[in-house]
Amino acid sequence: MGVLASIPFIVGAISQILGGYLMDRVFYGKVKPVLLISFLGCIPCLYAIGKIKTGNISLLIILFALLGFFANLNWGPFIAFIQLRYPREIVGTAAGVSNFIGQCGSFLSPIIAGFLIVKTGNDIFYGNAFIFFSLCAFAAAVFSLFLKEETMRIRS
Repeated sequence: MGVLASIPFIVGAISQILGGYLMDRVFYGKVKPVLLISFLGCIPCLYAIGKIKTGNISLLIILFALLGFFANLNWGPFIAFIQLRYPREIVGTAAGVSNFIGQCGSFLSPIIAGFLIVKTGNDIFYGNAFIFFSLCAFAAAVFSLFLKEETMRIRS
């Protein structure tokens, strides 16, 4: 079972490298296309995980492998974006603010998911939490459309 649990992370490691390659070589330094592919790919995976019937382990493994791919595709471009977008005089602050926002999401996500998980008799239904996460991926895709990719200039 440990090997099966590691599949999304193995796929994700390959996907992180591919995401950086796509940004550099295919999209010529543009971050937005890779982010859109990543977030839009996460939506159906998360939604399907939320709707999967109990006991369908094969489909669950496939969906988590796909989720591992799409959720990690944006990692390299996301890190590069801060360095490409902001001037070196404020890139540390920009990275700190970005990480703070991410940490807020990391704090709130399990709390919200905990409220969405439903216990009925002997069963626990996690579907609502995954559907919520698919809505978060949709919001991330929409917000990424508004990213400005040119380097910001500091006015003297």
